Amino acid sequence: MLRINGVKTTLAVILSLLPLGAFAQQTASIRIGLAFVTGQARPGQSAAIDVFAQNAGPAAAENVVVSIAPPPGVTVHVNGIACDESKVPVDCSLGTLEPGHDRTLHITETFPAALGNYVTQVSIRSTTPDSQPFGKQTQFAVQVSHAPDLSLTFDKQFFGSKFDPGAPLGRAFIVTNKSEFDAHDLVIIFSPFIGLTLKSGTYGAFTCSASTIDARCTTPVLHAGETLTFNPDIRISPSTEGGRVAMEALLIFSEPDFDARDNRISTSGVAYRTFTVSNTADAGFGTLREALLQSSTGCTYFEHPCKIAFAITEPTPESGWYTIEVLSPLPPIASEGIVLDGRTQTAFSGDTNPAGPEVELSGRRLTVGNGITLGTGQGLEVRGLAINSFPGYGIYATAGGVAFQAILIDGNYIGVDPSGAKSIPNFRGIGIFGAGSTQIQNNVISGNARSGIYIDSGVRTGIVKNVINNNGASGVFAGNAAVDSTIDQNAISFNREFAVALAPQTKQSAVRRSTMRGNGNFAIDIALDLRTPNSASDNSRLPNAPVLTSARYDAVADTTTVTGTTRNECNFCDLFIDIYASNSLGPNGAPQAERYLGTVQLGGYSNTTGNFTFSTKGNLTGQLITAAVTRSEIPRGLEYTGAADPQVFGTSELSDPITVK
Repeated sequence: MLRINGVKTTLAVILSLLPLGAFAQQTASIRIGLAFVTGQARPGQSAAIDVFAQNAGPAAAENVVVSIAPPPGVTVHVNGIACDESKVPVDCSLGTLEPGHDRTLHITETFPAALGNYVTQVSIRSTTPDSQPFGKQTQFAVQVSHAPDLSLTFDKQFFGSKFDPGAPLGRAFIVTNKSEFDAHDLVIIFSPFIGLTLKSGTYGAFTCSASTIDARCTTPVLHAGETLTFNPDIRISPSTEGGRVAMEALLIFSEPDFDARDNRISTSGVAYRTFTVSNTADAGFGTLREALLQSSTGCTYFEHPCKIAFAITEPTPESGWYTIEVLSPLPPIASEGIVLDGRTQTAFSGDTNPAGPEVELSGRRLTVGNGITLGTGQGLEVRGLAINSFPGYGIYATAGGVAFQAILIDGNYIGVDPSGAKSIPNFRGIGIFGAGSTQIQNNVISGNARSGIYIDSGVRTGIVKNVINNNGASGVFAGNAAVDSTIDQNAISFNREFAVALAPQTKQSAVRRSTMRGNGNFAIDIALDLRTPNSASDNSRLPNAPVLTSARYDAVADTTTVTGTTRNECNFCDLFIDIYASNSLGPNGAPQAERYLGTVQLGGYSNTTGNFTFSTKGNLTGQLITAAVTRSEIPRGLEYTGAADPQVFGTSELSDPITVK
């Protein structure tokens, strides 16, 4: 017994002295898989397939070989890896595959003319012992066929996600046969159909019908290379409570599709919760005041947007527009996602005022107050109204408290009657007081007692394609706390003071491609000091105004050519030099910008004077040419950090004029 125990003890000691590898060896764990397979190919053509070889370890796999065994008649080529393609199976040597690594093989197979389903076998092996017997082989199939290849798309790439109740979806569908083979018995299935209705009927080549389950549109044939476009009557649910809208459309037909990945499209969004203004009274059911009060809760920018719509049922006045006279200031729009939309009256009663809006908001009975006040909400819009005679601002936008407030003021007449012919002044047209990301576009802002647009403070104000004229101060004024204002493609004329006035500490204000004529003072005034002379340095301040050196007309080429210079002391900035022509100087002898001619772009300069040349067709002999330069970026090291920083991104004043000879 003692001897046996001694033997056991001796064996234990001997075993403890042997290396671990004498009994256990680290192994690899390799496998082969499919990364991408082209499911179909044409006779005699090729298809792309990607397979991957992977080692899960823990040991490196040495002498890894992937074998590809195509069926008879199919040839194989592998890109970028050493493979013996002279025999079948095709062996590809991957060398050593480290633990946790993988390699992708990009395979191209070329098929014979015969139709059919071609299956290829792929396997992997290594000289390193492997702990797992699974995953060492796979296969893929490619169908060689004459199947048609159809696609289903929308007619518009980008599409709004907020909808009016009862309104058309506003999308047409395009079905294209991209192959050389006819497709038969086409069916487009619309499902799920949430918050939408389709009216049965014939739309182009398609016949559509709707059931409680889904909606379907059919056509008997789509010939090779043919495209069909149809616009079925799909409408948003008429419920004024709004809600989710969703639709998926799937195209099928009697033949198998060569590539079915582009046979399905979808869209989704939300319908506005709607509050309707049905009369012109100041207060009570169906009034604008009541709609503003009702929309003050329960509205959000993304999921529950709201719209105040106009469907005034009173007889149309002789003037062609409806006037709402308020007897006390209206409540502010203080919730999120609210659209105040005067265009809806046009949709309801027709275009009774071709000259402008069908709804006028009048403050002539007030002694204090603004027309429309946009409060702290995100995603607010005011569209298609005439707003006049308010003792404050026609539209007043205050601080949003969010980084991206997204205010839109579009298509309004502010300071004039709805015909645009008669001035009925507000004190100021539009006031921006701390609002962020405000877009002011396509408005007529005219006849106001003071500035047309007054930016006291705010970030990212866009003023684009407006008519701003005959206001009692400047067309546009940006105060010291205004940051990143873009004034582009406006007509700013006959204002009592400047076309555009920028206070000394205004940050990042660009004035581009706008016509400015007949204003009582300079077209662009920076720092409210009248003419700002150019300095010897352009660094740490606004760009110097360009210096025009010649302007000549070439009768042979029928071309007017302007040359000039401008400084740029910013390494990474672009300069945009806008060129203007005018018949005369302004009322005070200042240069004007009656007509925008075009832009010269310079960039990449540092501490240099940039020469530029601009040419345009036509005889401008005798015309006065001026230019302004806009710097596109903030020079590095001079980024905006506070109110005391100089403005280093923005637009210069107009250059001295030069006469075309």
